[in-house]
Amino acid sequence: MLLIGEPLTEGRWGSEPRHKGMIYMSAPISERNAAERKRSIRSAAVKQWHFLNFANTAAALNFINASPAQGAGEISTTARNDGTVGLFYFL
Repeated sequence: MLLIGEPLTEGRWGSEPRHKGMIYMSAPISERNAAERKRSIRSAAVKQWHFLNFANTAAALNFINASPAQGAGEISTTARNDGTVGLFYFL
């Protein structure tokens, strides 16, 4: 099962209500909101993989470089043709 971060906006792609096992995508996170998004994530006792969409490469880099730092092998990104970036992170 893929874990998805909570969206920063009210809009979600997909239908409501959430059903177990379904994946919902959030609107891409902007450069301005990227570092704040990471600070708002509470650390779990056990690390898990999460996924977020970013508006561009700079926004993804802002998130990656915000504290707490990601270690080697704890991120995986996909830069898309439309300029957005998909980011898997381990936190």
